[in-house]
Amino acid sequence: MLQLRPNCECCDRDLPNESTEARICSFECTFCADCVQNRLGGICPNCGGEFVARPRRPADKLAANPPSTQRVLSPPAAPRRPDLVALNRMTNASRTLVFAALAACLQGPALAGDTDPILPYRPSVSSPAQLPVAGQLELELGGLSNRTGAGSGPGASTSRRDSLPYQLKLAFSTEWGLLLGGEAQVALHDGSTRSRGVGDTNLILKRAWLIDDATAFGMELGVKLPTARDTLGSGKADASLNAIYSKDLGPVHMDANLNVTRLGAVDPGTGRLQTGASASFSLPLNAQWSVTAEASGTRQRGADSATQVLAALSFSPTKRLTFDIGIARAARPAPGATSYFAGVVFPVASLW
Repeated sequence: MLQLRPNCECCDRDLPNESTEARICSFECTFCADCVQNRLGGICPNCGGEFVARPRRPADKLAANPPSTQRVLSPPAAPRRPDLVALNRMTNASRTLVFAALAACLQGPALAGDTDPILPYRPSVSSPAQLPVAGQLELELGGLSNRTGAGSGPGASTSRRDSLPYQLKLAFSTEWGLLLGGEAQVALHDGSTRSRGVGDTNLILKRAWLIDDATAFGMELGVKLPTARDTLGSGKADASLNAIYSKDLGPVHMDANLNVTRLGAVDPGTGRLQTGASASFSLPLNAQWSVTAEASGTRQRGADSATQVLAALSFSPTKRLTFDIGIARAARPAPGATSYFAGVVFPVASLW
């Protein structure tokens, strides 16, 4: 009979019988789901075995068979394993991309041949001025892991945010289009605070002006809908306006964005308007591979400015399927944050 131990051996989080977050190995070493995934990499530090979800004992059996009240803590036996954590996150992100790729590949010949190509907006922050082919619904799906702070010791101050960003793109013509995106799932771990749920949703109306084959201007009018709970989002709606200039500079494609956002929620003493700028540069290495570099930043009165650099690698096995992987580093505001991401872009349907 299981002891049903009352806590996580690593972080001492309460794990009562009814908890769905309890994980056990074959010896009933007990840890919470967050520590299993993000500190232990899915491997029990005591026996080296795998973890499974702990079953819950029926309520009418608890009186005769009560859960254990003895708390077990074994920090020395449960060190943080960055190698396993990185592998675990990579596995989760890879699983997402594999499912997305399989869904795309189920379209069969639609991903190849002489059909219309996709227009990836990933992986950069900057949006291109151009729109996808009119009537072709495209999906961008990815995994993003962001960590703020440094160190893993008892005195370290770190926070982590993992999410599954997505974006649907549909152009009505070469000039007008609609974008719907957000985060399908968010997991936040900030000290003792843990939250999980759906993220905010972005709705964008886009206008493009095509000057020639190498030059285009664009404008995006967007609104962020507060679909996330307060711990995962601001809880208020934002409105934004983004001006875009795209240009082919020989083999290099450049997208430059300049935007302003009216924030629905602001900290005391800070302005309600936030301005931002970004510029990305993409260079094809051959017919299938390309690299992207980008610098971006934001400013808000009364708040520290934010700056970020990004580097990414993209692979397009066909003109209708693109994978990307990369890293971004935000140097400001201190203490800085590092993000790892991967994604895929493919057409979902041809609506007309």
